[in-house]
Amino acid sequence: VKIVAITSSVQAARYPDSCSKETYGAKGKEYGKDYVSLGYYAGSEASLSAFCQDIRSVYKADSRGTPIDSLPLMQGITGIKDFDMVITFNSMSGGNINTSTDMYVRQVNVTHDIQMLVGTQAVSAPNFMPYLGSKNILGLLSGLKGAAEIEILSDTRGNAVRSMDALTVGSLLIVALLVAGNLGYLAERRDSEGGH
Repeated sequence: VKIVAITSSVQAARYPDSCSKETYGAKGKEYGKDYVSLGYYAGSEASLSAFCQDIRSVYKADSRGTPIDSLPLMQGITGIKDFDMVITFNSMSGGNINTSTDMYVRQVNVTHDIQMLVGTQAVSAPNFMPYLGSKNILGLLSGLKGAAEIEILSDTRGNAVRSMDALTVGSLLIVALLVAGNLGYLAERRDSEGGH
């Protein structure tokens, strides 16, 4: 699988390059040939629409300043129709136009009929369920649990699995404290009722 990474979020501008380097680069894949990070694009949905039509109208160089025409992976890629699938990681549905999965669904899937997968925070996952039902997206990775499941399925246990272990221990501690608090409350109530 060849990857071209982009972002429409200023806050996430460093992630496409660092994530692809940590995953693909760590597996011996070559930058420019197997994966490319084009970096941040301004202009929200208008720029995404332009990207879908003509990548070079939005990006002249990658996130490292290399002209995209000199990258072997970018040879023959002109627009979104040259991609088999788009995977978007977003935390919002609606509301925030700059990072909204909605604009990717409109511009990539509805306009160009390209298959999509979505990754999001668990709390936002219910917002994307209608897209699964309508087949605008083919899959939904929901939160840390979903990320840990992908790591286990791909036999690359990493940060998500470790974080899930910590989350599980933290959740068990909260349950134990709730049980202890309720037992203490019941004991105190019993003592106060017995004294009357």
